Amino acid sequence: MSLRLVKGLVIVMSAALVIGFVALMVGLGQQAVRIGGAEDAPPFRAAIDLPDGTVIVTVSGAGDRLAVLVELPDGRRQIHFVDPDTGGVIGIVAAE
Repeated sequence: MSLRLVKGLVIVMSAALVIGFVALMVGLGQQAVRIGGAEDAPPFRAAIDLPDGTVIVTVSGAGDRLAVLVELPDGRRQIHFVDPDTGGVIGIVAAE
């Protein structure tokens, strides 16, 4: 094999690797957007009935629900699980 042929093959294979890597990253990015779907979720409003003086400490996702950690006026804490589809509280976990 001539040196010129080897150089040409190295250039072609390098270009194929770069094009393949870019195509892989674009495909992964599109799949992540399609799976995420958060931008497609409709906004919702929820009113949680809490006693006066209750403080919402934090809100975080818990699967397909929201977990709202609250601190009651007497210092106890509770976790209220909210269903985003209905906006209603579906359960309360209290630490006694």
